[in-house]
Amino acid sequence: MKNTAAFFISLSLICLLALACQFKAGGDTEPKTEKSTDSEKTEKTEKSDKTEKKTSKSDEDRIAQNKETAPDAQSNALSGSERPSGESKSVSNALGTDKTSAASNGNWLYVYDSRKGYGFYVPPGTTGDWGKTSGVDTFAGFTPNKVGIYVFAWKDRSATRETLLNSAKNILEAMGETIKTGNVLGSSDNYVVVEATSVDKQGVNSKMRILVGTDVTDKYVMIVGCDEKEFDKKKETVDAIWGSFEMWSGRS
Repeated sequence: MKNTAAFFISLSLICLLALACQFKAGGDTEPKTEKSTDSEKTEKTEKSDKTEKKTSKSDEDRIAQNKETAPDAQSNALSGSERPSGESKSVSNALGTDKTSAASNGNWLYVYDSRKGYGFYVPPGTTGDWGKTSGVDTFAGFTPNKVGIYVFAWKDRSATRETLLNSAKNILEAMGETIKTGNVLGSSDNYVVVEATSVDKQGVNSKMRILVGTDVTDKYVMIVGCDEKEFDKKKETVDAIWGSFEMWSGRS
């Protein structure tokens, strides 16, 4: 889980294959005009200028830019977002277990993607970045105590919890990781979380939690982990992060 650049290069290939059917079946079917009038060009320019003036003042601004880029886990310090009001489908409620005490009782930051409709807590001092790779919205983060966080969000009517777990395994294997999944820590209609370990080509062992969530057409994969030899020391942080994940229906 150390080589973030290689990770997202591999991810782009995986996503191209995984979403091929979606691209064939859907996409932009709106007819495109070949020419535009001067007034239309002016209007587009004005809209573009207004958009550019909205610089990245917040995490949500960065998300809204919607660029086809691979996120950098260490690119910027997260400022946190306000947690939305209303009901959500949270992991803690769905699995009947609350692992969020470290987050809810402290000064943790709330990471919220308003476009894709998900959020979770991270420790203060966490760095991260959003991106979009082959049509999949992505987040990569890195906590002060060296816990890696990866989130992938996309739409797919046919994907199930089981196929999402296979997608997560494929992503890690594409990184050059040999992965082995372990016990199922929790399961519900919307979520499954499993233990997993992996070893990379350099022989470095990692331990992680893989969380998958499905909310109608919205699909999510979250991977949280670190070096296996450090896992016991960081387990509380790992569990608090995935345990705080929640889906906000109808917001993507």
